Amino acid sequence: MAASINSRGPTPTDRPASRFPTGFVVVALFVVAGAVFWRPILGLIVVLALSGTRSRPVPPAEAVSHVAGTFIRWGIVAAVPEADPDRERFANSVKGQVRVVNAVRYSSGIHGDGTDWYEVELSAGLADEMRASIARSPAVHKATGFYSDDAAPSWWPSQWPADARFYSKDLDDLVLPDTGTRAWLMRVRT
Repeated sequence: MAASINSRGPTPTDRPASRFPTGFVVVALFVVAGAVFWRPILGLIVVLALSGTRSRPVPPAEAVSHVAGTFIRWGIVAAVPEADPDRERFANSVKGQVRVVNAVRYSSGIHGDGTDWYEVELSAGLADEMRASIARSPAVHKATGFYSDDAAPSWWPSQWPADARFYSKDLDDLVLPDTGTRAWLMRVRT
């Protein structure tokens, strides 16, 4: 008996269909969809789960610089000069009117994300200037309350003064009562 020889080569029906391209495309689509849609949600879950896991006090000079910088950026202090050295003198003047009572930084450990919490004492002049400016500022959101829960440091007030006013801009929140010179600032770092 002689064996038949197929000189044509294998036909498409003779060899199994390759699933590599189709399977690869499906897996790639799932990966891309997961990165686009689920990564932000997973990131938020991780940040919330890890928030407050590491805390450290903020050095006084750094704390004053952050607080004064926030007030300047919000535009709730006098008009900032456009050029140095006047701009630097102005920033130093604002810093000189801020005393940090308490400051702590909570980090999630993810790219510097976390929160900074400040309790500050303002000079009487700066407190009055901020109250007048913040009331006129269209860029600062007047809030009805302030976020406060177990994530807040132990010294953070659980009960606000009766005349407390709440303000928000970008990812920063400020509590500034109508009287006195004490204020509280919470910054979210992303």
